[in-house]
Amino acid sequence: MIRLVRPINLLYIALTQYLFQYCMIEPLFSALGYPTTLSFWPFTLLVLSTMLVAAAGYVINDYFDVEIDRINKPEKLVIGNTLSKTSAWKLYLSLALSGVILGFLAAYLAGNYMLGCFHLAISGLLWFYSTGYKKQLIIGNLVISILAAMVVLILIAFEPLLYDGFPIFGEEERFFGKLIITYALGYALFAFLLTLIREITKDAQDIEGDLSYYCNTIPISFGMTATKVILAMLCILTLGLIFLYQKQQMTLDMTATVWYFFLLVQLPLLIFLFLIAKAKEPAHFKTASSLLKIIMLTGVCYLLLFRTTITVTETSNTPSITIEENDVPTE
Repeated sequence: MIRLVRPINLLYIALTQYLFQYCMIEPLFSALGYPTTLSFWPFTLLVLSTMLVAAAGYVINDYFDVEIDRINKPEKLVIGNTLSKTSAWKLYLSLALSGVILGFLAAYLAGNYMLGCFHLAISGLLWFYSTGYKKQLIIGNLVISILAAMVVLILIAFEPLLYDGFPIFGEEERFFGKLIITYALGYALFAFLLTLIREITKDAQDIEGDLSYYCNTIPISFGMTATKVILAMLCILTLGLIFLYQKQQMTLDMTATVWYFFLLVQLPLLIFLFLIAKAKEPAHFKTASSLLKIIMLTGVCYLLLFRTTITVTETSNTPSITIEENDVPTE
């Protein structure tokens, strides 16, 4: 059961949400004198609900992929070997229902129970992905990539001050509100692109089993050469967007950020491109896919570098904000 729910992937989700909340949102809210909508334990419910819904998605995906996985990765096949399909179905229902219920509970504690519909919608999308979308050209890849982006964006949805209250407050509030939203959108785009790249890479790895069960993936529809070209274009797009961000940081003399992205994100992406160009067997694509997971981790951990210490002092009833950090400029 532990293998079935992909514990490493679930830890990625939890790490992303905790780091963004406590290295970005909470410090800036605190400096401005505003509490976040959810304190630690209600926020933990939100994280747990996201993990449970994702875990349910992994289970139902494997439930419908038993025959394909018997070809693609027989050594990792759980359902039908060590776990019956009936038990897997019960596990899926337990995880999905628990995740949605906790999502509505976190939404209630946030003061807007309708926010719980996010988890309900995500659970539904994962169901439709497993039962049909994943076999459709590009659609399945896009669905999973969008859901990866939602891991960050859902945090913004739970902070109404960011898109409702801050515009009517002072200049500092608007500045930092826009800063948080900008970084959330940046991280969401980063998650979307890397997940899309990884999903296409996994399709190239699993082409044999997908062919046997009439899955219409990019490698099957366009061939392996075209797939490599598409992966290269997506990587170049990602590298270009990161470079634009680095260019801005160089203007602000934030050299630590520039070097962090070069060494821990861009350089590994170039290595990924090399591996893809040379890949001929499923094992080669598997190695490239594993490298992408590491790149995702280093991208998320940048939030630790961004972690700021904010001092608020009152002068003429107007808060002045100082960010004290070796690579973040004073505002």
